[in-house]
Amino acid sequence: EGEDPNKSESLTGAITHAGVSGSNLIIRLSINQYLDSGNCSLSLVKDDSEYYSASANIFADVSTSTCQGFNVPTSNLPSGNYSIIIKLSSDGKTGTITGSVNL
Repeated sequence: EGEDPNKSESLTGAITHAGVSGSNLIIRLSINQYLDSGNCSLSLVKDDSEYYSASANIFADVSTSTCQGFNVPTSNLPSGNYSIIIKLSSDGKTGTITGSVNL
């Protein structure tokens, strides 16, 4: 029992997977709220420079939500540690999910 995350004024969640598979960096996340629509904007930042950005639609899962996911080609990404920044937006609410990955 706890507070209903759907009543929160901001969107929250977590990165559930960030790793290389083949020639792609695969990033998946879970959003704590149940959302019918919205957008996720991904930025990969290394040494204060953005090396990659993309966006994906939010879609509802059973009781939470997720993004369609990000498959980032690693061919244009130099090796090193990247900050993962995913900005969420849906129905006037926003939030940010962060993490890191080493390539």
